[in-house]
Amino acid sequence: RGSGQKATLPYASELLKKISGGSGMIYRIINYIANPLGVLNEYLKAPVYGDWGESTFRIFRNVMEILGMDVNFREVIDIGIYHTPIQSNVGTYIGELIKDFKMPGALFVCCVLGVLFSYSYTRYKKDASILHGILVTAYFYIVCLSFFAWYVRLIIFWHVVVLGGALGFLLDRFRLKKIKWT
Repeated sequence: RGSGQKATLPYASELLKKISGGSGMIYRIINYIANPLGVLNEYLKAPVYGDWGESTFRIFRNVMEILGMDVNFREVIDIGIYHTPIQSNVGTYIGELIKDFKMPGALFVCCVLGVLFSYSYTRYKKDASILHGILVTAYFYIVCLSFFAWYVRLIIFWHVVVLGGALGFLLDRFRLKKIKWT
């Protein structure tokens, strides 16, 4: 497209066209941010629940299945397709938590995440702990980026927490021993 041409915005309201200035890029950014909230809103009108912890503990079920254990495993990634009016299947991590644990469990998980984040952040600031710096980063990743999807179900998150946590623990121990010897 030439720089002077306006994008065709088929689903945009007049307000959205005015906000985006007719720019397709700004329109898509607004949709990318707004669609998860629209999907969550539609999902909450008629929630569909999966098996307990289906998305959250996906990685553990994968490993158990690979090891030959008899687990009820099905590959379910999203909460369904919703029209907001654009088709979308991302209902924020809150939608996936509700799907996995129903409303009380989702509230509990959110509270636990808050406590873990606060504890790790306090320890990181107080002790300059590498372990808690890694954990703060992981919890921040969960809360901020999981707005678009529940990233706890991905193996990379568990690599960071387990391997990064172990490395951070060892580095903290080495640092503390080194400080005591000088």
